[in-house]
Amino acid sequence: MPSKSCNAVLAKSRAMYGRCLKEDDYRQLVECKTVSEVAAYLKSRTCYGKALTGMIETEIHRGQLEPLLRQELYADVLALSRYTTDNALAVTDFVTARLDIEQIVHCMIMLNIGKAEDFALSIPLMLDPFTSISLKQLAAVRSYDDLLNVLQHTRYYTVLLKYRPAEGQPVDIAAAEIALHNKNYGTAIEAVEKMPNRTEQKELRDLFYAVFDFENLERILRLKKYHRFKAETIRSLLIPYGRLSQKNIDSLCAADDIGDVYELAK
Repeated sequence: MPSKSCNAVLAKSRAMYGRCLKEDDYRQLVECKTVSEVAAYLKSRTCYGKALTGMIETEIHRGQLEPLLRQELYADVLALSRYTTDNALAVTDFVTARLDIEQIVHCMIMLNIGKAEDFALSIPLMLDPFTSISLKQLAAVRSYDDLLNVLQHTRYYTVLLKYRPAEGQPVDIAAAEIALHNKNYGTAIEAVEKMPNRTEQKELRDLFYAVFDFENLERILRLKKYHRFKAETIRSLLIPYGRLSQKNIDSLCAADDIGDVYELAK
């Protein structure tokens, strides 16, 4: 039987879920022509209104809007983390790592294009309380070795060490990003499998597997559209967890175009 603390987490989670965007919200957002229109809709018609209080819709751009929305997400996750149940801690750790990885990848992109100094100007310091790495230290990175030094005592170091580029060569960002995320996904599943409560374990496993399935679909679409990789290459870059059967994955990877992927995913 789930504990009182677990029930509190589930109740809090359901309340958060109830505030999620609905199908009609997504339809309305798709119709928006500019970032300003998206921001105005989110501010006036959705649960993100509080997070966007004080925002001037006509002046905001994507680089400002996304951190504000993420801040709301991570504030919700932080609220869950005060419950010291295994499931709350596993979700908090998973989401925190995703935020860390997002900033690490952004840093690597700026290194590759020779604009490391500009990373400090775009880094969302408002999210610093929600990360397990120091965004201020990350903002001071000027080389891949600097990045490794900043992350030396984190879970990301051993992964990124494998992608240390040769002198004068760019970082293989796509491969490094996938490896970082796969490490996070593996850590999440390990935490789930160690949970003593089988009911909580199943609920959390189902949650993570749903996330992994959507992530794999996104990877397939991105790798087909932007990289035009062959099916076998795409399969090698997918998350080795989830509910999608091998048959479904093979069909998605072998699809001739993006439209076919969408049809198969329905």
